[in-house]
Amino acid sequence: MEIFKKILLVFLLLGILLGPVYLAYCNFFSGKLAGHFLVYERDLSVAGTNGARVIRAGEVTSNRPALLSLSPAMNPVSILISAQYVPPAVGRKSARFDAVLMKDGQNVWQEELTISGSKKEKENIEIGSVRLPAVNKVVKTFSVTQPGEYYLTVRELDAADLAVQKIKAKVRKNVLEADRGIYGSGFGLLGFGILGIIFTSKKGDKFIINSETKQ
Repeated sequence: MEIFKKILLVFLLLGILLGPVYLAYCNFFSGKLAGHFLVYERDLSVAGTNGARVIRAGEVTSNRPALLSLSPAMNPVSILISAQYVPPAVGRKSARFDAVLMKDGQNVWQEELTISGSKKEKENIEIGSVRLPAVNKVVKTFSVTQPGEYYLTVRELDAADLAVQKIKAKVRKNVLEADRGIYGSGFGLLGFGILGIIFTSKKGDKFIINSETKQ
C-alpha cells in the first residue's frame, strides 16, 4: 500500500508540472514582453457611506485602439489582458468584451472575452488608495504573416453586471505554444493521482475500522 501511495504521489507531481504549471508558463511567462498598452478605462469614484467605502465605476474615458508593431520574426505572438473590476456586492458577475486585431482596415482576428469576478476574490491591484481585483487572460496566440502596424481594440459588447474599470493589454513575442498532448496528459495524471489517493485513503479507513471491530 505504501509503495502504491508513493507511485500516486509521483503521478500527482508529474500531473501538476505537465498540466497547470506547464500551461501557466506557456500562457503567461514564455517568450519576451514586446509592449503593454491601456486599451480600456472608466472613471472610478470612491465615497463613504455609514463608515463603509463605496467604489463606483463611471463613464468610459479611454477606449482607443492600441498600435502594435508586429513582424514574423516575433512568432508566435501572444496577446494577454489584465482586467481590473469593481467587486460586485453579491455573487459572481461578468462582462463581455470584443477584442479585434486589424491591419490596413481589415480584421486579422476577432475574439469575444468574458471577464468574471466576485467580491470574495483577492484584491491585488492598487489605484491610489483603492485596491481592485484583477483577472488575467490570454486573448489569442497567433502567427504574424506580414510585418507592419496593427491595431488592437477592446470594446464592451453590452450592458454588463460587472463594472470593469481598466483593461491593459500585453504583447509577448516568441512564446511557447502549449501542446495539448502534454498538458492533456498532465491533467490526466493529476486526476488519476487525486482519485487514487482518495481511493487508498478510503481503503485505509475501512481497514482501520475492520481491525478495531475484530478486536
